[in-house]
Amino acid sequence: MKPKLLPQKLFEFQDEHEKLIFDQHQAALFLLRSSEDKDAGFMKVYEDTCDDLKSWIVCSYSDMTGTVIEKLSGIWNLKAEDMPMLVGYIPRQNKVMSAQESIKDVPLADLTQENIT
Repeated sequence: MKPKLLPQKLFEFQDEHEKLIFDQHQAALFLLRSSEDKDAGFMKVYEDTCDDLKSWIVCSYSDMTGTVIEKLSGIWNLKAEDMPMLVGYIPRQNKVMSAQESIKDVPLADLTQENIT
């Protein structure tokens, strides 16, 4: 059976994506943000950046609801009150990195592809 492929553009992380990312050892970026931030300026910057990165990293976003993301949040020690936050997952090293500063605290002009990657 051929494995299901992940979306090639920015997508909302759902429980069914767990195996596609973690079992297939996919590097991934997760933008964790509240549903109220769906139209925030940083979402457009993230979307544009992910469009440029789609050939080598999976990009998703989530409002931290759902069984899998709640489980990952506990494992990765992430808290909803710290949203929005950018989290990177590197499977070969089983490494998780998150931005130390809230994206909301960064001026929109400073949110560029170079700063995200």
